[in-house]
This record gives sequence, structure tokens and C-alpha cells, in this order.
Amino acid sequence: MQLTPKILLLDEPTASLDAQTAHSLEALVAAWQAQDQQRAYLWTSHDSTQLERITNRQISLQE
Repeated sequence: MQLTPKILLLDEPTASLDAQTAHSLEALVAAWQAQDQQRAYLWTSHDSTQLERITNRQISLQE
């Protein structure tokens, strides 16, 4: 984020974090995106509640 990318690819970035730290990371990514509406992120997670909280679009892969 330091180099001001336009896109973040986040592969389960909160999988090993406690709830408080996970919420802090979610807030950090939201603030990063709010600074420039041309920014986007792709966030993968097995936590559907988290995805509903942090995204406005979701794609589910089913076996």
C-alpha cells in the first residue's frame, strides 16, 4: 500500500489474525480504497460474514 497500487490482491489476509486485528485490517483497506475511487481489491476468504461486511460484490466457487 506504500507504493499506492491501484489494485490489491488479498488471499485470505485475515486467516491467522484475531478478530480485533482482522477488523483493523478491514478498516485499513477500506480507508485505502476511499482515498481514490479508482482503486479496487480482490479479497478471498472462507468467512462469508466477513465478505458480506467488506465487499459489495461476491463470487462463490462451488465444487
